[in-house]
Amino acid sequence: MKQVWVALCCLAGLAVAAEGQLPDNVADLYRAYQSAEQSGDVNAAFVAAEAVYEAAERADIDPASWAAIAENLGYFAAAIGDDETAWRAWREAARTTERSGGEMVMVGWRWHNAAKAAIELEDWDDARDASDRALQAFETLPDLIETHASLLGTAYYLNADIHFRLGRYRFLSEPALRAVAAFEVASREPDIVFGQSYYYAGLNAFMEKDYEDAAVYMHLAGDILRLAGAPEGSVTHANGLSAAATLLADNDRLGVYRPARHVQTHASASEILRERIWARIDANKFHNLSSELVDAENDGLPVGAEPARRLGEITLSYPPRAAQAGIEGVVIAGVDVDETGEVSNARIVFSLPGDLFDEMVMNEIEGIRFEPARLDGQPIAHPNFMMQFNFELLSSRRRQREE
Repeated sequence: MKQVWVALCCLAGLAVAAEGQLPDNVADLYRAYQSAEQSGDVNAAFVAAEAVYEAAERADIDPASWAAIAENLGYFAAAIGDDETAWRAWREAARTTERSGGEMVMVGWRWHNAAKAAIELEDWDDARDASDRALQAFETLPDLIETHASLLGTAYYLNADIHFRLGRYRFLSEPALRAVAAFEVASREPDIVFGQSYYYAGLNAFMEKDYEDAAVYMHLAGDILRLAGAPEGSVTHANGLSAAATLLADNDRLGVYRPARHVQTHASASEILRERIWARIDANKFHNLSSELVDAENDGLPVGAEPARRLGEITLSYPPRAAQAGIEGVVIAGVDVDETGEVSNARIVFSLPGDLFDEMVMNEIEGIRFEPARLDGQPIAHPNFMMQFNFELLSSRRRQREE
């Protein structure tokens, strides 16, 4: 038996090492791995790390050293694009650390990297499980946000991203907003991940029909994406959704900004809402750094007008193939309502996922009747009237309450 240092890759500031007694053959292979790693040859380091892993797998070594060896293999497997090996190695490192009572920060770090490997394999169920376990470990460490805020923010963002890709839009809010909070503690510079975190928080607000939050988060997403140099289409998309959220709140007769007895005019209520939204946006430093600002689209109603009101309820059937596949979604549609209550220029403003639910919504809204907008008691046109349609499965809603 030879005594060697089994060094972990020092990632995310987690400089940790485990000392242990290794069998002679494993120790010799580990020294060869160290030489390859120090040479900077990633492919050679992967081959050497795999040789150490295979030899250690057949040997009797302490859990800390075994987990470190597995992590080294996972790191270099990911570096060369061998995602299957990366997933297997990171998962083994995480499981071993978890079972042996290792430090929770290392448990979380290793499950986080296992989730990243599973994403590369497009194994979304394993990715979600690994990401959830990473957060469970991190959440046992209340001071982690002070010491490793960037790592924590990235882990929460990854969790939100997995939920988004799985179509679990109602589960985005908590991890997305926690990612934002951690990035702010870390003084993270504006980048795509930071902007996307705000976008996911806004999307969840849409699902919950909390349009004020949706307007704020989507606008800030656009500001940060612009500062990060994202394609202009991404910025325009986020700002467009912020405008749509403002209009949806404006059109929502049950919006929290409306007084209980409706003693305010539509114009004054709308002004209060927009002032509150812009006060929140202006308070964010990234908004002030963003040079090109996109204001919320105006609904075109003159001062003192009351908005159009939809007559009757809309009942949409769930597309059979979407229901069978367990797919949920959201569609935001816009129409122009003339002074007789007739609808024109029906359009899809935004939909997820893809255009799966678009046709059903379009077929329905073209026949909707409205009580027209009014000014001084006279009917007038109401352009840009926004409506939102959530397609949700009851079983999913029950599962959300349970979780």
